[in-house]
Amino acid sequence: MNNRPEKFKLDGFDVVTQEQFWNITDDVIQLTKRDLLKEDNKLSKIKDKIVNYFEENYRKTNTDQTSSPIFEFREEPRIVAIETLKKSNLFREFDLSNIVFFINDSYCLRTSTSDFNFELLSRKYANFIVQGAGFLKLANNFPCHHYLTGVRTFTAEELFGNNVQSFLEDRPIHYFFDDAAPLTYLRSAGKQNIHNTYTVQLLREQMCRTFTNLAKFIFAGTRLEGAELSFTVIDDVDSYAFCYPTYCLKILCDGSFKEIITCGVTDQRLLSSAKVANKVGFSFLICLENIANIIHNINDLRDYWRSQNSTSPDNMDINNIYPDIVEYNPNLWTRYLEG
Repeated sequence: MNNRPEKFKLDGFDVVTQEQFWNITDDVIQLTKRDLLKEDNKLSKIKDKIVNYFEENYRKTNTDQTSSPIFEFREEPRIVAIETLKKSNLFREFDLSNIVFFINDSYCLRTSTSDFNFELLSRKYANFIVQGAGFLKLANNFPCHHYLTGVRTFTAEELFGNNVQSFLEDRPIHYFFDDAAPLTYLRSAGKQNIHNTYTVQLLREQMCRTFTNLAKFIFAGTRLEGAELSFTVIDDVDSYAFCYPTYCLKILCDGSFKEIITCGVTDQRLLSSAKVANKVGFSFLICLENIANIIHNINDLRDYWRSQNSTSPDNMDINNIYPDIVEYNPNLWTRYLEG
């Protein structure tokens, strides 16, 4: 059934629905009544561990010689403006009707927490991590997954250290991206055309170090402690809309490598459109179900919504809402971009 309310209320939003756009099913509405990351369960424990890693290992020294985390940790509403989603994912004429749960012609359920990247960059957050649920309308996939997504940006001094140079091909060190004629943004083999090779190399090293160490921290004390890790490039120019080149960190589990973290050089168009000057950066996406599945050898995503894995007073009968086993599709985001 699909009983459209006159108004849809969630996370402080009170949005008037429109019949010609509304496509949120009753089972998805049931899922929005829970916030698994605020309950005591396998997903929230992994989320807390990741947050602790970044809080403890990525800090800056303040003027009074105290230190504070370089990342801003954010919780954003599960409702997002469609224009914000498009700007964050660099969608223009992309058809969202097959992948997005619409409320009306202006608002929808967020697809992941990365849908707020443009907004947060525009509000001058230099480094941030957003946690929470995302909802994707894909056939044969469970509609709700939980994410930690983020962006880290660098000035030339922060990335290059004492050997400061330009990020860009044939541009001065402090070239302002919005000055003069607009740059032509293209993706070629291995990099965005405006970035020089050394910029991409250093960003790759930053990502590899950051997420390899994070993975070791996550899997410490589990059945996969010390397992082999593989950090490799995703060989597809259009695999992810908001970053390129894109990399995947995998862990050797039960005889095969399984994906745990995706990251990549932030598309310069996103930074430029958000008025972020003289910086480059990397973006990342961590699906908590993916990691929890590997650690706990879980094959059915409904397990995370069952009462024995949660302290929630909600007596949702997830088996009634989704009667069939729901497996996680590791290629979820590739399918998302394919529509």
